[in-house]
Amino acid sequence: GLGGGGGARWGGRIYGETVGDLSSGGGRVFHGPLGMGLFQGLYQAGGGWVVEWLSGVLWVVLVLLGLVLGEWKWAGAWLVMALVAAWARMRRQPVRPFALSPQQLGWLWGLCLVQPVVREWARLRGMVAYRARPGGGADVAEPSALPRPPRKATLRCGERAYWSTAGKDRHLLLEALAAQVGAWRWDDGWRRFDGEVSPEAWISPAVLTVTEYHGGGRCLTRVRLLLRVRWWVFLGLGLALGWATGGGVMAVVVALGVIVSVVAVALRRRGRLEVALDAAARQVGLVRPE
Repeated sequence: GLGGGGGARWGGRIYGETVGDLSSGGGRVFHGPLGMGLFQGLYQAGGGWVVEWLSGVLWVVLVLLGLVLGEWKWAGAWLVMALVAAWARMRRQPVRPFALSPQQLGWLWGLCLVQPVVREWARLRGMVAYRARPGGGADVAEPSALPRPPRKATLRCGERAYWSTAGKDRHLLLEALAAQVGAWRWDDGWRRFDGEVSPEAWISPAVLTVTEYHGGGRCLTRVRLLLRVRWWVFLGLGLALGWATGGGVMAVVVALGVIVSVVAVALRRRGRLEVALDAAARQVGLVRPE
């Protein structure tokens, strides 16, 4: 919740802070239905609390303190740990579509070392200048209740793309898909999908979409296909495998039958989703790019 003076209460995490994080992975930041909310993304999570503490101004202060006190070994140790933390931050960057030369890797490593220091120092200067300090006031509204943790695991099972030269985007595609499948659940703004087919089923397909607008009415809509599986399915598969390991031939046959049945159901429902998705795309005038 936000207060009139700019104060806030936060129920998630930001800037990679992972200390005490108990997030279930179901989405704790309200992004709005179809991702149309005010906040649609946060900074990428860091490499853990050790990496976060070894970034920023802290390691610079410790190195300088070691030099002033004549503790060269301690200063060198803090510097080495800061370099390792910067390397960890660099390795967590998004995958680049091209290879970097050793010189470019060195520049990136240096930026991952210096950028947190510059950012944190600027914030500290601003806090001192405005006499700001962490805390809240009575004008801060109570945060809304978080959604119930998801009762399903979400697995990726493919992607599809559709092209339009008439300005038709993912909203039309999703509306047509919802009409095609009948049993449909829209994202309430907390989940990591746009729509789910047969949400009460123990294996239910879902889609996550995005549209790229290329100007002149040209739109490329990408669809990620998902399978949402209830947790007890994984528990049952684990028990079947355990029974097969300690049992005889009959146990192995039964376990394989259970596994094959689950996989067959998942593949069949994914196939039905692909058929319905293609039919919905044709209905609204979207085509598969060649």
